[in-house]
Amino acid sequence: MIATIAKDNGNIEEFIIIQNIRNIKFIDCKFNNDFMIKNNLDSLEFNNCIFEERCYINNQYEKNTNTININNVKIQKTTFNKNFKLHNIIIDYFYIIDSDFIKNADFYKSHFKNGLENKILFSKRLYIYIY
Repeated sequence: MIATIAKDNGNIEEFIIIQNIRNIKFIDCKFNNDFMIKNNLDSLEFNNCIFEERCYINNQYEKNTNTININNVKIQKTTFNKNFKLHNIIIDYFYIIDSDFIKNADFYKSHFKNGLENKILFSKRLYIYIY
């Protein structure tokens, strides 16, 4: 995987490219720009993060029809202020707790094999059970 990380440094955006990432963990981060991932991963974790702009993981709107695999996704105490998209992904273990989706949360064609206690809970008593 090649990751590009943009950092707003005044009026100039700096981009950092990192290769061969398999595990990504963000703790206490604030993202002011769009965040996108398009590759297979072993694990992806957001803990106590804020996304001011879009967070797209395998976005289908860019004519990307490939399925990606992420073994573990953990989202904890994180706020997504703009759209969150998790498209066409097979996730072995999905854990999400105490997180807010202010705009849309879109899980188009994603498959969750396991979740916390084999179910994924959303507010308003919407339950998605994993079998």
